[in-house]
Amino acid sequence: MAEKIFFLFIFIVLLNFSSQTAQASETNRPEKPDSPKAWTFMFYFAATSDLVEFTNYTINEMEKTGSGDNIAIAVQYDGPEQGDSVRYIVQKDNDTSNITSPKEELGEINTGDLASLTSFVDWTLDNAPAEHYCFVFNGHGSGSIDMMKSIKNCRLDSKNMCYDPESNYSSSIDAAEMNQFAKYLSKNSGRGKVSLIVLNACLMGNVEAINQFSRNVEYIVASEAVVRGGLSFLLAQQFPDINKNPQITGAEIGKRIVDGYFELVTSQSMTNDSLNGVTSYAPGFIVSLIDCSRFYLGGESSLVGSLNVLSHALRVDLKTDLAAISKAMKEAQNYTSYAQPMYADIDDLCGLFYNNAASSNIRTAAWNVRTALERTVVYFKTSQDAGKEANVGHGLSIFTKCDKSSLLKDYLNTDFAAETEWDEFLKDFLTASNCQQQ
Repeated sequence: MAEKIFFLFIFIVLLNFSSQTAQASETNRPEKPDSPKAWTFMFYFAATSDLVEFTNYTINEMEKTGSGDNIAIAVQYDGPEQGDSVRYIVQKDNDTSNITSPKEELGEINTGDLASLTSFVDWTLDNAPAEHYCFVFNGHGSGSIDMMKSIKNCRLDSKNMCYDPESNYSSSIDAAEMNQFAKYLSKNSGRGKVSLIVLNACLMGNVEAINQFSRNVEYIVASEAVVRGGLSFLLAQQFPDINKNPQITGAEIGKRIVDGYFELVTSQSMTNDSLNGVTSYAPGFIVSLIDCSRFYLGGESSLVGSLNVLSHALRVDLKTDLAAISKAMKEAQNYTSYAQPMYADIDDLCGLFYNNAASSNIRTAAWNVRTALERTVVYFKTSQDAGKEANVGHGLSIFTKCDKSSLLKDYLNTDFAAETEWDEFLKDFLTASNCQQQ
């Protein structure tokens, strides 16, 4: 009998402990709002060791405003340490040194896994529903393909965006997952297209990457080049005004980020690398606001349609106009963080095609692409505007690397490759020019 009483006592103690633990866990979960906010901003941080200080500084900037009457701020953070993954609904505080918002512990997540993205979306939609959504990707980026494969002895074996800090950079959000994510957020939010996406990562302002999002997003802010300042920090500085003026559009928020970026990288704060997430090795800067509807609106006069027409014209007249095409591919403004040409500015490339090609088909097609691009990139600023460079770009780049590596195989995974002849042109050009960029 005594033995039964003892085990019953142990069972009651364990049950009580379990209940207290569950209650403690619940205290860190946000209270669900009575009604949707005007805006919810979702920040997805893949904070490798070199980004931790900047990330913490950015979240503290968010806490200056916090979630208010008209906005909600959701954060999912994964840093370089095992088990440091957390979520917040950011709350206002006056502590500029520490993050005080109640956090929900996640253990360890993989920022390069689509499931981590969709789980964060589900959690945010449940705890911070809104009329409009903005999603901000924060981390390292290399565009729409695995750039690292072309770099000998590179310590990175990764691609695309938001490399996972704990997986030795071997996991990231790839092109297919960008498309799946955009569809998921658009469908599950119940609000149609996502109002705004901000790609706070290097080299993501290329037509191939943006195209992965374009059918499910209204506007995107991105950079063709290395990102020299924190786009998420600049957005956080807009929260007081957005909370007062919730009728603001995604396009207007995007323009403010572009303007803020220009002011940041042309100001004295460029000297404070650790606080502003600024890198000093990029030759120029550019950030753009892109109207995703223009990727397909208008058939052959749309951006994707006109690029497909150009791709076909380049293939048809490749042999007769090889010298002019080679000149354009070589001399167009290009972008990479490893001194290897990878993406070329579309406007500059098409300008060279137009000015040097003998083929009227190529010249007409190149002109039409430039016209479509002007409608698609609705706002951008560069270091050229500050008088620092003669030419930095015009808002969107395109993949131009020509070699015999597996890069072209990766490129085939993009929707743009499936929908245009650009990949076929690159293969034809490789054969015709014996191009082997190193």
